[in-house]
Amino acid sequence: MIRDDLRTSTADSPTSDMTLVRLAQQGNREAFTSLYERYLPLVFKRVRYAVPERDVEDITQDIFIA
Repeated sequence: MIRDDLRTSTADSPTSDMTLVRLAQQGNREAFTSLYERYLPLVFKRVRYAVPERDVEDITQDIFIA
């Protein structure tokens, strides 16, 4: 289960992106999932404008895996 305090960065939940990145780099799956959920829509939308439609999902996934 993903803790709510890792999901978003708000006044009530000050978990910054940099904190989540550091935790994810240390193997924290909850932190990675939070970053993924936070940035997937933005990354997907950006990739959609740059590559053929058939490649969007694969490239978006590659970005998060790399």
